[in-house]
Amino acid sequence: MDLNKLEQDIAKITKHLDKDEFIYELLLAYDFPKATITRLKKGTLNKAENKGGANQEILWKRLYFVDTFEEEEEIDLVVVRQEREALKSKLADLEVEMDGYLKELGYAS
Repeated sequence: MDLNKLEQDIAKITKHLDKDEFIYELLLAYDFPKATITRLKKGTLNKAENKGGANQEILWKRLYFVDTFEEEEEIDLVVVRQEREALKSKLADLEVEMDGYLKELGYAS
């Protein structure tokens, strides 16, 4: 097995991540025969008991894979930016207030 090629293949897989094809692409990177992967995709070699439910792939004595991928909540960047601007404004107000207290204590800025 060529480790440089393996490293390049894994980098390519992770750069263009396809959660449905990930395990099959990884098996190809590790030089599993294409016929084995095709049969695993079709289900003829898949030993998982729950083939229709969670994405599980079990290849007898060679592989056990359970997909635990969960969709992440989308982040509204406009709202995040508005919150950030509000915090910056509040910080500026607090700094002005703190300068007033320091002046009262005799610490001129």
